[in-house]
Amino acid sequence: MFPLHEAVTYSGIDMGIIPEGVEFLADLRIGGETLDQLKARLALGGQQVDIHATTMLESRDFAISPELKIIRLVRVRILDLGLTGCPTTDQIYAKAASFGLELCPAEVGPYLCLAYKNKPLFYYVCVGMNPILDDLSNPSIFELVHLPSNLCLTSRSAYPDLLWRLEESFVFSVSPTGTHSDMLT
Repeated sequence: MFPLHEAVTYSGIDMGIIPEGVEFLADLRIGGETLDQLKARLALGGQQVDIHATTMLESRDFAISPELKIIRLVRVRILDLGLTGCPTTDQIYAKAASFGLELCPAEVGPYLCLAYKNKPLFYYVCVGMNPILDDLSNPSIFELVHLPSNLCLTSRSAYPDLLWRLEESFVFSVSPTGTHSDMLT
C-alpha cells in the first residue's frame, strides 16, 4: 500500500484521503480573452509554443472560457497515485478520479505556461486533460518543459493505452463543488 495523507481540506474543498506527494499549486486564472490575445501574451512573455502545441491551440476542440475563472490545481507524480509498472493514460486518469481529481480544461496548458516561467531548468509536467489532435493527428495533451532558453508549451501523445513512466507528473484540477466530472469521455 502507498502512503496517504489524512483527510485534507484545500481552499474550502474537502478532498478526503489523498496520496502523499500531491503538490497543491497556486490558484490559476484562466479565460476571459481571445485566442489571439492569449497567443500574444505567450509571445510577449517569451514562452515558446511548438508546432504541435500550436496545432492543438488552433483546433476546434480547444476553447477558452469567455469569462475569467479561477481553477484550483494539484501536481502529482504517477507513482504517488499508487500505480505500479507502466500504467496507461486511462489507468492514470481513473486513479486520479478515485482521489477526486478531475481533468483540466485544455486552456490550463497555455495559462500554466504563463504562470510557471520561474520553474527550475528541465522541470516538466503534463496537463491531465481530454486529448486534442496535434499536427500529426495524434491524440495529445499539453506538456510544459522548462528548457535552458525558456519555458516551452509542447504536447505529448496520450492514447488511452499509452504506457507512462512512474516518475512523470500530471496537473489535475480540484472541483470547488466537490463533484467529479466524467473523466474518460
